[in-house]
Amino acid sequence: MLYYFLIYLNFKSFTIFRLYKLLKGVDFVIKQKFFRELQNLVNTIETKQGAVIEEAAKMISEAIASGKAIHFYDTGHMLDSELISRAGGLMAYKPLRVHFDVQNEVRNRVEDKSKNRNMEGLMQFALKKSNAQPGDVIVVGSVSGKGVLPVDIALKCNIHW
Repeated sequence: MLYYFLIYLNFKSFTIFRLYKLLKGVDFVIKQKFFRELQNLVNTIETKQGAVIEEAAKMISEAIASGKAIHFYDTGHMLDSELISRAGGLMAYKPLRVHFDVQNEVRNRVEDKSKNRNMEGLMQFALKKSNAQPGDVIVVGSVSGKGVLPVDIALKCNIHW
């Protein structure tokens, strides 16, 4: 029997929903291996990123204490959905949402590979149009950590002010 776990952390309660699914030939050891690998991942994050996480926490707490804003720019769904949209999130957390949409529907044809599709300047423009101010903290969320827009806004935040 293989156990699938959906873990839901609520601000006031911790609930584990278990969905049992019978799979022939699957050993119970898989669950133990999953939790062991998960613990290894947490240990790696603590070891390699612990100091950076503490520094970020200090920046955020100092910004809040001095009346500054904490902005979250998220290209996925994690930060925006979990830290801002759910009940129990801090009011100090505000989304920084950038929407850029080009609608130009034409018949299917071969893509022009020579066309420059660089979006250089888009995130600089977004920061200028936002309500972000010097001393604010902007937390950038990205699934891959290497997409053009999240990397660009992170770089622009360092030179914007």
